[in-house]
Amino acid sequence: MSYMKSKEKIIMALEIRYRAPGNKQGTLTVEAHTPVRLLCDLFGKELSLDPTTVVVLSGYPPRPLDTTKTLQELDIKSGTPVIIQVGAGGVTKEGRGMPIVSDGSDIAMKLLGNDKILTHDKKNFKAADLRSSVDYFAIYFSAHWCPPCKAFTPLLVQTYKTLKVSGKRFEIIFATLDREEKQWDEYWASMPWAALPYGDRRNQSLAEALEVKGIPTLVIFDNVGRVVQSEGRQAVITDPSGAKFPWK
Repeated sequence: MSYMKSKEKIIMALEIRYRAPGNKQGTLTVEAHTPVRLLCDLFGKELSLDPTTVVVLSGYPPRPLDTTKTLQELDIKSGTPVIIQVGAGGVTKEGRGMPIVSDGSDIAMKLLGNDKILTHDKKNFKAADLRSSVDYFAIYFSAHWCPPCKAFTPLLVQTYKTLKVSGKRFEIIFATLDREEKQWDEYWASMPWAALPYGDRRNQSLAEALEVKGIPTLVIFDNVGRVVQSEGRQAVITDPSGAKFPWK
């Protein structure tokens, strides 16, 4: 889809990735000075979604976005993931934009989607399975080439094993920022938990949505995908035995 009248008139074009119900996904190209309200309208019309569609610009804090602002004014950058869901608010039947709201309540589940999550024993699973299999899970952003990551990972492994032995229903998902698949493979082999595949778009979209500024980063969620601790790394360092788990 495109919302560009002519290339000559474009000051700056942004490409925004979207994912919608019915396995609809792709890239929307818009001008940087496009109001968020019009973006909301476009998704409602072009994708033929329910009038109560909500457009969530991932990575934004849990507050209504000003739909009178442009993408440029809101500092929306190319590659920003957009989640489109059916729910309260969104686009009215007349097609005019209402405030776009992201409450951040289950952002992890939305971005993990229905694609597989890998395990060492090949018993791969999907994000939805976490609702019944764990009470909490974490996403671990890390990379083989990162010295602080390689120093922290052994500590996290010990904490993870301690929690599992004590009966805690907890899982970790490795989201790699590695640059080579061989390095990713070797690094994941040192971890006893699950992982997103190398090269999977979710590695980057989750990092962007959760505003990961550096690695290693450990973000802990409850089993419906709500963030309970965004500073998981520090929590593990100060409480490696997991006595205060899940460190709310």
